Formats: sequence, C-alpha cells, structure tokens
Amino acid sequence: TCLLALRNCRRGSKPWHDLLAYETTKRVIIKDPAIGLMRFFAIFLMFVYLCAYRIYTEMAYLAREPVTSIVQTSIRAPDSLPAASGLPYCTRNGVPPAEPAMSVLECTSGSGPWIAAPSFGGSELFVSTRIKDTVNTSSSNELAVKKFVMGPEYYTVGITFTVQALGFYHTSRSSLYSRSIEDLTTRLVDQQGTEYTNGLTRIGRFDIIRVSTLLHAAGIMSLDEAHEADPEVSKRYDGLVLLLNIDCHMNTEGSVSECQYKVTHMAQSAAETFVVSDVDTSISRHVQERRGIKLVISASGTMGRFDLPTLLLAWISAVAMVEIVSIALDWLLTYFLPFKDVYKMMLYEESPSFHDLRSGGRRGKKAKNAIAELKTHRQAMAGEGPSPPNSPTFVTGADKAMMRPQSGLAPPSLGVSHSGLSYPAAGPPGIGHPGVASPAVYQERPRSPSPMRTPSPGSQLGSQAGHRQRPPPVAIDVDKEM
Repeated sequence: TCLLALRNCRRGSKPWHDLLAYETTKRVIIKDPAIGLMRFFAIFLMFVYLCAYRIYTEMAYLAREPVTSIVQTSIRAPDSLPAASGLPYCTRNGVPPAEPAMSVLECTSGSGPWIAAPSFGGSELFVSTRIKDTVNTSSSNELAVKKFVMGPEYYTVGITFTVQALGFYHTSRSSLYSRSIEDLTTRLVDQQGTEYTNGLTRIGRFDIIRVSTLLHAAGIMSLDEAHEADPEVSKRYDGLVLLLNIDCHMNTEGSVSECQYKVTHMAQSAAETFVVSDVDTSISRHVQERRGIKLVISASGTMGRFDLPTLLLAWISAVAMVEIVSIALDWLLTYFLPFKDVYKMMLYEESPSFHDLRSGGRRGKKAKNAIAELKTHRQAMAGEGPSPPNSPTFVTGADKAMMRPQSGLAPPSLGVSHSGLSYPAAGPPGIGHPGVASPAVYQERPRSPSPMRTPSPGSQLGSQAGHRQRPPPVAIDVDKEM
C-alpha cells in the first residue's frame, strides 16, 4: 500500500487515498458440491468442538487458578471395642487365638489422642496399629515390648477444610473464591469412582469417616494381608501410607460447589513414627516406636472467572483448526482428487519467470511482454489506464444523460461508415441503447478532390460498398449492473 501511494504521488494523484485503502485476500470459488460439503462438514465439527466442548464442557471462557486448602483433622475412639479374644491378631496371656493371623502380638488400647500421637491435627494424621516400647536404663540394659493396638479400624476420622483461590479472592473479595466445607457437598468414592452411600457423615463442620471405610476405598480389604515390601509380616505390623485427595469440581460460575474424597494406597510404603518420654538420660529414657496408617490429605481443583483474552484464545484455536482443514482440502484438490490439474490452475496464479527476465534473450522478451500485458490489464481493471482491446465500453449515468436525443436533430444511420462524415471526440454513433442518438451533431465535411484524378461516381459508390465496416463497441450499463 505504501509503494502504491508513493507511485501515485509521483503521478500527481492523492496519496492518502491509497494509504487508507483496504487490503484483503483474493478467494477462488470452486463450484464442486462434494468439496463444498466436505468443507462445511469440517466447519460444523469445529463449531461443535468450540461451543459444545470448549465453551460448555471445559468452560474455556474462564481464566483459572488452582485452589489452596487448609485442612484440619481429628480422631475419635469408638464407644466400644471388640474383645481381644475375638481378634485374630491378639494373644491373651500368651495364648494365641484359635485362628491366628499372619502376625500375632499382645494387644493394648487407648483414647483417640493417644492412638493418633504424635499427630497435630493438620493435613497429616497418624493412626497407630503397632507400638514398640523401649526403655534404656543407665546400666545400658534395653527392654523392648511390642504390642498391637486393638481395633484401629473402628476409630473414626474427622475432616474439615477450606479451599480458596488466593489471587481471585484478594482482588475481588468475593465469597465465590473462598469456600468452606459448610458451603460444599462432599462424597467419598472408591478407585472406580463409585460413591459410598453410607461411608460419610456430616456432623457440624466435620465429615466423619471410619478408618475401615478409608482402607476399603483404597482397595485394602484387611490389615492382616501380607505387606508388599516384606511378605513375612502383615500391613498391620509394618504400617502403610494412604493419600486422601479432596477433588473439587468447578461450576459454571467459576466457583466450587462439590468435592469428593478419593483414597489411594501408596504401594510398598511403611509408616513409622516415634514418641519419646523420660528424656533424663541420667536415669532412663523411654522411646516408643509406632507403626500404623499415615493419612496424607491434600486438595485439588481450580476456580475461574470470566476473561475475554482466554475466550478469544479458544476462538482463535478453533478458527486455526478450520484453516488447517482448508489447507488439507487444497492439498487433496491439487494432488489426489480427479481433475487435480484443473483445481491447481484455479487455485494458483503463476508469474512470468524472473530467471528469464534476468537472463534476457528471446525468453526474457516474452517474459517482459507478459508482464506488460498483465500490467495493462490490471491498470484497466483499476480504471487507471486505457481499456484493453475488445473490452466492453462502460456507460455511466452521466453518459446516459449526455446521450439523450436533442430536439430538431435526426439520429444518423447506425452501422454505416461514410467517408464524408467526421466523428467528434465523444465517439462513433451507436453508443448506448439501440435507437438512441448521440448528442453530438454530425456535419458533412466536403472532401478535397485528389490532385491525381477525380473519382467517378461509380467508383466512389464501389469504394463505399467495399469499405470494411467497423463493428460498434459493446456498451454495458454499469449503473444497471450495480
């Protein structure tokens, strides 16, 4: 556009007309219903992908931020525990049960805080299954006693949490981006996503879940199964790690209204912790090693808010996919489908060889002639130069006004060229609609006799009869076409 404006400025025209010109691409219409149907079908698929999947399902109009969670846990002992005699992993006064489990020890029990020690009520909770008391005296004598904890599966875990999108909340202070457990619907699911209908109970601001239910949701049927890391002992003996993920799903408003608990067992894991008391080394030191179930809780999910650049990015990606489909169709048209040579001729416009222009010679002259013809044709199309030969003469409304017949003037005969008539600059007769006379007055101009000889009337008539008649130019009514 700048080069065109500079060229026209040298010619004396107004350069800002070209600077403000609108540039666009030239498109070729291929009249093939099969190809058009393929393209429209691809556009329809892209529209479904953008509206149904990206906009409705993925909510691509929202800018997203991962949530941050604050988790609080507690544990509570059951109202009553089963008797030690009925547990296959407990001995009674040194007598093993009738059907012993894989690992058998003496059993003990305690309150909720005792079994959860040394947990602090945060996102990690420890449930003891085996304890080992070691007492070191000043005489370096070590006494170690191992015991199982009675019925840790019957204890209940209380979980409460708050999820928040920190950036969105601090900028908007909207409650949509800070949700506590009272604002949410929670459920417990297994590895396949099946919900436990009676596995979770809401009491106040805590969700109450039994330890046995968490184990079952993680795929562990019994703590007396063989441990993966040491098949000689049971999971109750060495302990294990459970990962509890709180997955919160974003709704159409960009907030969360539902979360689900999903438990995963970390394979070949063992959980161990220590409790130390009587640290006065001058007398004795009491160290208690604990094995059990380590529960690690985390929250995941996103929140979002409307963002125009994000929506435009989704729209541009869909448009880019449509363009890729168009490129693929052009590739099929020019290389594989029938009439590929015709398609290629319609899709691509080749220029003269620049190599021939540089080398000169006969081929260079042909290339220059081709460029000159192309330049003349384009100038004529832009109205900047003379019309090419055999091109139609365009008649505008002003021309039609000038071509109205004047009173007192008879129209000349059309289609006959008389040697004694001279045409004005407006053009020969016959321009416009048939039967409409030109506004110019045609006057007969006497011809001077030839100095060589005077033509006879018969020869003059013969020359008029044998004179080649010039076809009138074709007139196209531009206003009517527009």
